[in-house]
Amino acid sequence: MTAPAPRAPSLQRRLLLSLLGGLVTTVVVLGLLSAGTMWGELDEQLDEQLVQTADLLLQIGAQVSGPSLQIGAPREEAHAQLFQVVRQGQVLIRSAHAPHEALWPSAPPGFSARTWNGSDWRVYTVHGEGLSVWVADTQAQRLHWLAEAFESWPVIWPTAFAVLCGLLVLGLRRVLEPLRAVEAEVARRQPGSLQPLQTDPLPRELEPLVQALNALLARVHQTLSRERQFTADAAHELRTPIAALRVQAQVAQGATDDAERSEALNAVLAGCERAAHLVDQLLALARLDEDPAEPAVALPLVDVAALARDVLAELLSVHPQRADDVQLNAPEGGVPVTTDPLWARLLLRNLLDNALRYSPPGAPVHLTVNPTGLRVDDGGPGLPPDTWTELGQQRFWRGSAATGSGTGLGWAIVRRCAHHVGWAVEVDQSPLGGLGVRVGFAPPR
Repeated sequence: MTAPAPRAPSLQRRLLLSLLGGLVTTVVVLGLLSAGTMWGELDEQLDEQLVQTADLLLQIGAQVSGPSLQIGAPREEAHAQLFQVVRQGQVLIRSAHAPHEALWPSAPPGFSARTWNGSDWRVYTVHGEGLSVWVADTQAQRLHWLAEAFESWPVIWPTAFAVLCGLLVLGLRRVLEPLRAVEAEVARRQPGSLQPLQTDPLPRELEPLVQALNALLARVHQTLSRERQFTADAAHELRTPIAALRVQAQVAQGATDDAERSEALNAVLAGCERAAHLVDQLLALARLDEDPAEPAVALPLVDVAALARDVLAELLSVHPQRADDVQLNAPEGGVPVTTDPLWARLLLRNLLDNALRYSPPGAPVHLTVNPTGLRVDDGGPGLPPDTWTELGQQRFWRGSAATGSGTGLGWAIVRRCAHHVGWAVEVDQSPLGGLGVRVGFAPPR
């Protein structure tokens, strides 16, 4: 048994993970930027304190002439601020943790980095009035003060993050509510309900999806309507020839002599031929009703003259008695046209089949092919000019003066084929006395 395909994560989950990922990245970046900014400001403030302390000690040292003076009581902090005031190598003033010997006699004026007692120190040096002053604090102490500034972050940021996650979940549910409404409407639909979905009010992002669904529903409705129409047409039109076949078969069964039986069997064969022709035309029309899109590849170059000869040979095999009535006029070199050979062949076949069916035996049927188009003329009874525009507009329409065994579908097929290949069809009076049909080829693409 095939294992079910894994389900893709929901859209809400994808959005939530994407937003949370962006939120976490933003928080981390902002935290790093904040830490960098605070570190810079802390450095500036502490450096300013070192400068102010050094200036003050320089003024005090100028007034001290006795033995070494210690300022401040010893502190427990391992990295308390340290300073010395030195005159000629003798320490006049020092902090509680400073040694009695000069620490950094080679330190240049201003700020510098020094190492003493296993720690890294930020040192500010100033000289004046025979005195040298060093004021310093450790980098570890500075980092400790920075950490104290951020000690509330482990509480504030997780709380803020949890609140934002809750707001994101609620916001996403609210934002995706219209999508759930569309889902619920589709789920409530009965299989035969093809009414369009409601598009108002909808977010702009959902409108294309709902419009595409409505377009699909419209196409399905159109397809089902065509199928129902085809079924109704086929049932209606096949009922008569099948009933006629049954009658003729019963006549053949009850015939008392060979002549009567032969006549009934010939009628059965003719009825079978009409039914087969009707089925072929119904199937062709059903295929044309699908209205296929333009081919994705370039159309081939088709020799319409050769195609016309093939179609004539096929039709004359069914109507051999009309071989002397048909005349084809086409250039020897052929007539190459860029078109779809399937639909062009179907158009030619139905035009010529109509001409042969609706003109009596012995009446001429001429087919002329040239580079600009083709023309079919027949010597049949023709149709009144006021009915020419009706040809192909309604299925199974044959006109009140029509004769022969046609079904009234040929012209509908001709119109549909011409529309597909881009050919223009015009009807007029034929010089032979019947109907003339002019088909103009589409210009090259």
